[in-house]
Amino acid sequence: MSNFSVGMRTMVRWMISRKYRTLANLDSEASLEFLEDLPRILARDLISAAPVEGEDEVDLDAGGAGEEVEDDASGDEISPGVLYVRTCVWAQAFRQSEALRDAGIEPMPERPFDGDDAWTVAKRLTTATLGQIPPLPDEVALPVLAAATQWLEQADAIIARHAHYLSGGAIRTVLAGRNQRQALRVEFERLTNACVILLQGLTGVRIGEICGLVGGWNEADDTPSCVTKRTSRTGLNEIFYMQGKLAKTRAAPEDVEWLLGARPKGSNALPMNVRALVALERLMALWRPYASTDRLIVKFSTARGVPLPSEDGKVTQASALKAVDATSLNRTQQNFVVAEVDLSGLPDTNSRQEDLSPYRETRGRCIRSHQWRKTFAHYVMLTRSPKEMLPALSQHFKHVSLAMTEQGYIIKDPYLRQAMEAAPVAATVAFFMEAARGKVVIGRMGELIDQHRDELRRLAEGDPDAAYGRIERWVRVHDIRIFFAPHGKCAMSLNTMEARCHDVAGTASPMNTGPNLEVRRPPICAGCAVHIIDADHAEFWVDRYLTNARAFAEAERNGVAREYRVVEDRARQAAAMLRQLNIDIPPLENADAA
Repeated sequence: MSNFSVGMRTMVRWMISRKYRTLANLDSEASLEFLEDLPRILARDLISAAPVEGEDEVDLDAGGAGEEVEDDASGDEISPGVLYVRTCVWAQAFRQSEALRDAGIEPMPERPFDGDDAWTVAKRLTTATLGQIPPLPDEVALPVLAAATQWLEQADAIIARHAHYLSGGAIRTVLAGRNQRQALRVEFERLTNACVILLQGLTGVRIGEICGLVGGWNEADDTPSCVTKRTSRTGLNEIFYMQGKLAKTRAAPEDVEWLLGARPKGSNALPMNVRALVALERLMALWRPYASTDRLIVKFSTARGVPLPSEDGKVTQASALKAVDATSLNRTQQNFVVAEVDLSGLPDTNSRQEDLSPYRETRGRCIRSHQWRKTFAHYVMLTRSPKEMLPALSQHFKHVSLAMTEQGYIIKDPYLRQAMEAAPVAATVAFFMEAARGKVVIGRMGELIDQHRDELRRLAEGDPDAAYGRIERWVRVHDIRIFFAPHGKCAMSLNTMEARCHDVAGTASPMNTGPNLEVRRPPICAGCAVHIIDADHAEFWVDRYLTNARAFAEAERNGVAREYRVVEDRARQAAAMLRQLNIDIPPLENADAA
């Protein structure tokens, strides 16, 4: 479909939804209404069964003459070019006013967009559109990350097979139905994409920045050359960073580092995303000599298989490999999901009312790599703590969260920073949307929320998208920030001086912007005036009850119950929380089943 057709279809569908009947109804105010709706429309289309249209190269008319459309078709970002396809049709329609009158059709009454040209408003809307793209639902992100983790566990065997092949040795076909060269190619791409998925999902880095990483090995630290490690400020941990170039939004590429993870000082365990970088370097080091590049990741130039080695193990084909690009990496990443993750059983929506049907219908091909950054932000900010997450992944996000706090880590990547700032806002809006629909909220702060339910219900009336926008504006106007943890939510922005964690630590101040993470613990939060507990935290309190109640019961059987009074108190506190949530106290004999 041509770019004009794509733009016209978007415009006509919008006119129908807004009940505009003719071009004569489309004054400047209507065009500004269209611009307000466009980011949400395009973000919805992105996560749909159909591919995004208008990502091919677009030609500029007089509205943006002399500028090149920066159209990133990799699926990592939404470029101004994609938006321009949807805005330029308004300018084109206005320019045809005289011809329309000659044909007996009443044209637009005035120039759209308050006189701004279509290219200018497209560039202005790019950030807003990115803000509308949702993170991956847990039901999609977690199985994809789990599949990537499984492939990472096979890295040693895969790398050994590639090394043996390049040395001139024959290998056993390791993937059913494929010859050895095609089997090696599939393994190469599966492991590469598994590692890239883990890097994006566990680090929040853009796919473009991954493509720009430089290969090599740092013998001193025994890590890839793009990885550095430093001792934390407390001296208790080693913090790992990834060194790269930030090109997006910069006039020239700029050196930047991303926090990868942490481990206790003296430990040999590597964070999972560091392991992914190690696997990538070891695999790529075998093939990189046959590519004219120093980039970390290379790809094969041929459509199938891997090049033939000569008797001395040298690849005979010229230009057999080259540096990977974002477009091909994004495509093979989608192939990984289709081949390795079964999304066929997904329901239409989940408990958060996220639409899962596009992921089911496209078998995951609708996944945009930009979504990984937002998914990472939600997990590391603890706005989501799903029980289905692999323990290793859950531990990773907690370590990263603590490392960011301990190091005072400043995120230089503007897109990642935006995602990190937006995640708590989005979760806060979702919380108030659910509260408006009658979600049970307990805690002293819950009483305050009950007092405002009528106002929240009014804001949440009507179209869900419009309701979300009203509540988001309400949250931003009142500067309401909620901080998330598995055991509850902190609404200290509503009453800064009532935060119990700061009172215990002696750090109470009206200037505080968040809870005191060094002392914030479930027993302290449970009695806090700004603490909120709802059904999202039921799993934590069920587990806390079972763990402590079983430990105390065992202590009673062993005659040492007096030494376990703290454990008994924790069990009683957890039971009280569950009763307030109208959740039955689970019997201890069913603890294993729970």
